[in-house]
Amino acid sequence: MQSITPYIPGLLLFLGAQTAALLSPGPSVFAVMNTSLEKGRANGVSMGLGIGFGSFVLASIALFGLSAVVLQFPKIITVIEFLGGAYFLYLGIKTLRGIKNPVNASVDAETQGSLFKYWIAGVFIQISNPKSIIVWVGLGMLGLKTGAPIWLPALLVCLAFLNSMIWHVLYALLFSTPWLMRKYQDMSSIFKGVFAVVFISIALLLWKKMFGIS
Repeated sequence: MQSITPYIPGLLLFLGAQTAALLSPGPSVFAVMNTSLEKGRANGVSMGLGIGFGSFVLASIALFGLSAVVLQFPKIITVIEFLGGAYFLYLGIKTLRGIKNPVNASVDAETQGSLFKYWIAGVFIQISNPKSIIVWVGLGMLGLKTGAPIWLPALLVCLAFLNSMIWHVLYALLFSTPWLMRKYQDMSSIFKGVFAVVFISIALLLWKKMFGIS
């Protein structure tokens, strides 16, 4: 087995680039924020774990060369864009409909819904944007070198999974703190309005690309 030492700079560059992307608010971050504030810590963490697994799936597809197969079949991407847009539209409408409903940010919120349901939602949110595959290919090129051993892509996939999972769980823990949940309870209409606009905007952007609207 080859030494890992020559690949450490590339691995650090890979993790740095991925961390920078994770620190930039996107669909997954907003979804974790909304779930943690609205449904409590346990459900937010469950969604964060699901998003981490979604990163594992995308990294596996990109780093093991399956992205080229996916990109050769545009209809697959179109289906992903349609389903992703539909789901984010559903989240937006659901959030809008809840604006007038009072929020009870109590411990009872922890038990609302199924943890598995939020895990599945996290996985779907992460893999519903086909552009993520291209991003993962780019990230993979930062960590891979010509002639790299076969275990290196597997290591990158594991690092991507752990890094994504840790950051999204941290988001869930942060936004489910009692202080933030009380603020959310006091200003729930504003928060819900912002989240609704973000979710609907993501849906429209996905469908805009799907229909080729410039």
